[in-house]
Amino acid sequence: MGTLNFVSYHVMKGYKPTRRDDIISLAYMILYLLNDSPIDPVINKNLSIEANFNTVMNFKEKLTVDEMCKSEVSKPLRPLFEEIFSYGFADEPFYSKLRHMLTVLLLDQGKTPQQNVIVPYDQNTTQFKIGGNRSFVNHEESIDEKEHKVAEEETELRLERYR
Repeated sequence: MGTLNFVSYHVMKGYKPTRRDDIISLAYMILYLLNDSPIDPVINKNLSIEANFNTVMNFKEKLTVDEMCKSEVSKPLRPLFEEIFSYGFADEPFYSKLRHMLTVLLLDQGKTPQQNVIVPYDQNTTQFKIGGNRSFVNHEESIDEKEHKVAEEETELRLERYR
């Protein structure tokens, strides 16, 4: 099944693992690697494996993106996590979109924290403003090939600047 910290709630409930669950596990791992995992304090070394399993499963059932991204360390991850936790059982994760969002986030972090983070542009749309006065990237669920190519080109340009 996997490590309690990283396994998705759906798998813990006994559902067949899907690609969605792999991506959710990645989200939990990112938080863990940032030393910002909300799950760690829930695990009690004095309890049995079964008791910890049930405690963590109940915790994950109620865990929201807001709670996962409330610290200064994890706030910039919010758009990425919103995308990850929006997938349904049969959905195929939009890997190029996730890769683009994560790449932009990683490249922009460590520059000017208040200017170079992914922040919601408009609460009523799925557009996100990326850094200061830069262009807008539309993260619609139904991105077409042209938008996909533009997103990949933008990612490549950002990578070139940091090589």
